[in-house]
Amino acid sequence: MQRPVGVTILAVLCFIGAAILVICGLVLLLGGAWLATLGSVHAASGGPVAALLGGMGAVAGIIILAIAALHVAVGIGLLGLKSWARILALVLVVFGLALNAIFLLGAWLPGHPAGIGPMHFHHIHMIVRHLIAIAIEAWILYYLFRPHVKQAFGVS
Repeated sequence: MQRPVGVTILAVLCFIGAAILVICGLVLLLGGAWLATLGSVHAASGGPVAALLGGMGAVAGIIILAIAALHVAVGIGLLGLKSWARILALVLVVFGLALNAIFLLGAWLPGHPAGIGPMHFHHIHMIVRHLIAIAIEAWILYYLFRPHVKQAFGVS
C-alpha cells in the first residue's frame, strides 16, 4: 500500500522537531558544561550552585538529545510504514498532550506566574501556544487512528 500523505507530513515534522531538539539539547549541554567550569573556577563565590546548575543543564541536554534521536527514529519508521513507529508516535503524542494539558491547567493555579490575576501578553501567549499544541496533537492522534492510516501500517 502507498504511504498516505499525512504520514509523510508527520515524518517531516518529526525530523523538524528533532532538529529543534538537537539545537536546544546542545545549547543546554554546552551551557551546562560552561556553568560547571565557571563554578569550579569561582568556587568561593557561588561556585557550587553554578556547578550544580551546570550539571543539571548537561543532564537535561543529554535527555533532550536522546528525545531528538527518538524523533528521528520515529520519522524514519513512519516513512517505512513500520507499525512500531506508529505506536511510538502515538505514545509521543499522548505524552505531549499530557504535558501541554498540565502546563495549561497550571496557568490557572493561584501560585503560577500566569495564574489567577492580571494577565499579561506573555501569559496569554503561553496559554494560546499550549492550546494550539493540544489541538495539533489531538488532530495527530485522530489521524493515526483513521482506518486508512491504520491499514497502511498493517493494523486492522
